[in-house]
Amino acid sequence: AGQYKIYIIDEVHMLTQEAFNALLKTLEEPPEHVKFIFATTRPDKVLATILSRCQRFEFNRIPTLKIIAKLEEICTAEKITVERAALFNIAKIAEGSMRDAESVLDQLVSFSKNKIKLDDVIEVMGLIAWELYFDFLQALKERNAQFCIDFVAKLFNRGRDIAKFLEGLQWHLRNLMLAKIMKSNLGDLLDLPGDVTTRVVEQSALFSLAEIMIIFNEVISAQDLSKKIG
Repeated sequence: AGQYKIYIIDEVHMLTQEAFNALLKTLEEPPEHVKFIFATTRPDKVLATILSRCQRFEFNRIPTLKIIAKLEEICTAEKITVERAALFNIAKIAEGSMRDAESVLDQLVSFSKNKIKLDDVIEVMGLIAWELYFDFLQALKERNAQFCIDFVAKLFNRGRDIAKFLEGLQWHLRNLMLAKIMKSNLGDLLDLPGDVTTRVVEQSALFSLAEIMIIFNEVISAQDLSKKIG
């Protein structure tokens, strides 16, 4: 009954050149009732002969705040009680994908029986709460080595991925740098809830830009070292 037959090829850049060549004739002279949709995260790897025969659409990441707003709408409609901090962490996990955000929300609903707390997100997804990055940087500022060592040891003993911790710490330091540099449009760049943005600005005031850069570079060195050891 449908007018068209749709073929969707996800991650089309993974096709071999031979496979692309086999498709080329069909793309040049497709039947009127057939439509092809090619999806890829690496358009640079798709052959030019294929790209030249396609209409191209760029899809951008959805801002974190928009994902949070949509999740709140879903939770209200489905009568799900959820902490806003939990929604923020779900949105960060999704990395701009509404589909992934809704999938994570669905997992958490099954786990927590319609009452989702921040601890549920941390437990189910194996996350490190964003508040802990503020605590860790505060300890660094106070030169509290004991706290920092205990902090990392607890993460390790709880089975948390240290590489993920370093990645999150790098993200937090990036936000602190932006807070030090930007005089306007900070909210758009950080893409964080208002209360979190306020805390970022407050903590950035405790450090000089040079100090943030030094810590940032040390984190990158730690990431490189962890990859070599791993």
